[in-house]
Amino acid sequence: MRNDAGETVHLGQVSSAFEAMNQKTHKDLRAAMLRGERPEFCKRCYREEDHGGVSVRQIYVHHHGRVLGEALSNTRADGEIDPKVSYVDFSLSNNCNLKCRMCSPEASYSLLGEFKQLGLSFATEQVEMARTGWDFEGSLGRIAREIVPHLTEMLTTGGEPFMSSQHIKILELCVESGRAKHIVLRYHSNLTLMPERLIELWQNFKHIELHVSLEGVGRVNEYVRYPAKWEKINEHLERMSRLRDRVTINAEVHTCLQAVSWTKTSELMEWVHQKSNALGGLFPRIPFPIWVDQPYPMTLESLPPSLRELGAEKILRVLDRIEPEFGDGRNPHFENSAARSFRAAIDRLRELPYKEQDFQAFLKRAAQFDEIRKQNLFDIVPEFVEMRST
Repeated sequence: MRNDAGETVHLGQVSSAFEAMNQKTHKDLRAAMLRGERPEFCKRCYREEDHGGVSVRQIYVHHHGRVLGEALSNTRADGEIDPKVSYVDFSLSNNCNLKCRMCSPEASYSLLGEFKQLGLSFATEQVEMARTGWDFEGSLGRIAREIVPHLTEMLTTGGEPFMSSQHIKILELCVESGRAKHIVLRYHSNLTLMPERLIELWQNFKHIELHVSLEGVGRVNEYVRYPAKWEKINEHLERMSRLRDRVTINAEVHTCLQAVSWTKTSELMEWVHQKSNALGGLFPRIPFPIWVDQPYPMTLESLPPSLRELGAEKILRVLDRIEPEFGDGRNPHFENSAARSFRAAIDRLRELPYKEQDFQAFLKRAAQFDEIRKQNLFDIVPEFVEMRST
């Protein structure tokens, strides 16, 4: 977010929700949308929509439809608002216990050492700010206290949100205020951790929804989301299922569409379908796909046409078989949206040009991290073996 002078604004520089939510970036976006324009800032969602997929923008418009009328009437022509916050999204630090292949130190501080060792670029100031810029005794605590009285939903990401001490303090504030029973908590988590204090606090809240980030089954997920343990994730899913006796809880599986796991994505889809049934519908029967745009060597665009098509054909076979089930009322909006987004991603991928140097950059990057981590891409995804010398 930038102010009127074009300078980046950090949390520690604002003292109220009004100031935080009326920076120039926010106001310009609101004003442009009121005029019916498509802001460049939002191009990723519009691109998804133009290819027939369901974007995050559309998901949020659908989800928050009940408050949009009030929000529009509360927005001035220049984009300024008087905040009455019912929904908040906290990305609380870049502290994370994993070093995902498509991630960077800006989002996972654990990657800092490897990026330095490999000479990969990252934004040093942003990395340190993301790690240390969340002082609950400063702006974070002041804004949290200001918004809690009207809060109905809270999304917390990271880093890994289950590692965040600041998040625990925010939850305790909600409980102490008596507001917790009105609040739905949402998370984006790798589900490798389940702290006891977090589970204790959850029992005071209206509903818990967990978006579990997975990139494949077993060793594939362990390779991409290093050093995650597949056994531990399954153990935590089983525990979440049992928690439903005490906590209103459900989950979704989300997966990043990127070069390493593309040819294995169909296996994750099969697993999600089977596991959903086994756990009594804890999560929908299909993962939601998220197109990865960076780092560039990790994107689907770097894959040769044969691997693009191999992954696409396997995904479409699964979709053709399970998609007819999505009309039974279990979670049709999510499941049908996910299926549409998979098909849209395939259509988009088929349109993208291929450059051999992009694939070589992908192989080089994979080999660099493999050497440090004592892993081997070709053991995990044998489909790459025939392509490495072509």
